[in-house]
Amino acid sequence: MTATVRTARRRFLLWAVIVPLAATLIGVAVQLAVISAVPATVAMHWGADGSPDGFAPSWVSPALTAGLGVGLTLLLGVIAWWGSRDGSWGPTLRFLGALLPATVVGVVAMVTLTYTRQQGLTDAHDSPGVGIPLLVGAGLAVVVGVAAWMTQPDVVSRPAADVVTPARVVVTPGEQVTWVRSATMHPSGLALLCGATALLAGLAVAFWFAGSPVWIMLAGLTVLFALLIASMGVFRVRVSRAGIAVTSLLGVPRWRIPLAQVVGAQVVEVNPMTDFGGWGIRLGIDGRLGVVLRRGRALQITRRTGRALVVTVDDAETAAGLVRALCDRAPSSAQ
Repeated sequence: MTATVRTARRRFLLWAVIVPLAATLIGVAVQLAVISAVPATVAMHWGADGSPDGFAPSWVSPALTAGLGVGLTLLLGVIAWWGSRDGSWGPTLRFLGALLPATVVGVVAMVTLTYTRQQGLTDAHDSPGVGIPLLVGAGLAVVVGVAAWMTQPDVVSRPAADVVTPARVVVTPGEQVTWVRSATMHPSGLALLCGATALLAGLAVAFWFAGSPVWIMLAGLTVLFALLIASMGVFRVRVSRAGIAVTSLLGVPRWRIPLAQVVGAQVVEVNPMTDFGGWGIRLGIDGRLGVVLRRGRALQITRRTGRALVVTVDDAETAAGLVRALCDRAPSSAQ
């Protein structure tokens, strides 16, 4: 690991782990310090006209602040930092190192300010508007995000890896050849998605017990995350004369790329956090669309438009070699 990468990891640890946790601790401490001075039921949501329309017991706000701040930091910051211990680094991690603290600091500041502004009230319906807290939260988020981005080094690094050459596949005229493999999500990626789902479910239950209608939105997000896990856990990858097909076990989502649209097939090494910011269906900063289910070798298909699809799948070398062979046999495509 080079000195520049070590510096990048230290700066990331500062901004994406220490700063969000510190902001969460401060926000929760401030809210607990004034909990006896706010109404027993506080305003938690404001309508378009600026008046409060969602309420919950006073303990819900510090609990929500702690859950979001700590949960996001652990699920994104800590896992990303740990996943780069092999020396891999790139712009995706730098972006995450700026986005995560900006989000946590902005949200914690907004929630804490709306909470403390209710001190001395007897009825939460009289709570002041949310405009000032929104401006303060957004302003702090911008400042923190810019500072985090500027102070992290712009470095791209990968540990030394063997050169991967696609297998040489010979396809004779008229021969029907098909390559099929299943790509399954790595347990660590599945654990990350399940952890996020569990966090949302826990918050939904807390708001339900508190009598706040916010639980409906959180429950909906929980169901959505559960469906995402079901649709992204296993993909079937198929290469044939019809082209390349990548299909979820549920049938959606799916991608089909005719050979006529293919200009390149390579085998690439993928680090989910470094290259795509996590597992699942991801869009990298470099524009590549990834079906990222694990770490390791992946099949990368480049289209004539310049866009690339990356799929982490076993035996990617044979898949890339077959795509090249089939493209060589198809007069309308070119490598």
